[in-house]
Amino acid sequence: MMMAPEPLAALPVLPAAQARALALASRHDVGIHELAGVVESDPALMIAMLRAANSATQAPAHRVATAHDAIVRVGLHATRRVVTAAATNHAFQDIARAGIDLEEFWRHTLATALLADASAWPNGPRTEAFTTGLLHDIGRLALATSDPERYRFVVRRAQAGEPTDEAERALFGIDHVAYGREVAAACGLAPVIVEAIAEHHRGQGSALAWVTYSGRELAGLLGFGDGVAPPALAVPIEAGPRDAVVRSLGGAAGIRAKISWYRGLVAERAAA
Repeated sequence: MMMAPEPLAALPVLPAAQARALALASRHDVGIHELAGVVESDPALMIAMLRAANSATQAPAHRVATAHDAIVRVGLHATRRVVTAAATNHAFQDIARAGIDLEEFWRHTLATALLADASAWPNGPRTEAFTTGLLHDIGRLALATSDPERYRFVVRRAQAGEPTDEAERALFGIDHVAYGREVAAACGLAPVIVEAIAEHHRGQGSALAWVTYSGRELAGLLGFGDGVAPPALAVPIEAGPRDAVVRSLGGAAGIRAKISWYRGLVAERAAA
């Protein structure tokens, strides 16, 4: 008879600057000075923003050296994306100890973010879609960080064919979807994003939940695994709305190029 899983410790606490960065990036009304202040308070965020502002995609005439100038050059819309990616990446550096394939995981979350954003209609939640897509598996990150050794058993069971959610509930008493809602709320994310994270396996309740669910499903079809269960082989996307979304991003090759750009911003190497 399987023993009941031990209760989890308190929700993981992010470093203050990174938690504030995630909360600010989820807001519509955030201003340049607010974002610049939180970026300047954390070296990882500052490095990511300078890399974004000074990258070849920006074709800079001169290199910027301050958070304010970087945000002005990149724009608030893109800054919210970069800050979210950098804060999330540097908040959960130990998940490889849990047996999760870190690079595969980030390819999956970034692909989901890009596809969710491209799926959102012109007047819809485009920035929120990217943010939610990027953070949809924050519960998995938190579970793996809270007890890496226990999560290794989740990975082993998932690799053997057991549904990941079932393995998480058996070993932790909660799955990453339900835990993700708690973590997202504790981070101070916008309520609409919290609820969409909680619905990313069903897509119910809001347009944001639907595009996040759709982006995740399409990422899987394109072969972007989640770093836990064995990735499925990519399958051809039939002509229609989904194919149009993929083509709008330059196809699978374009998505991979965009993923590489974002990963380069937050990579552990010399500053820009």
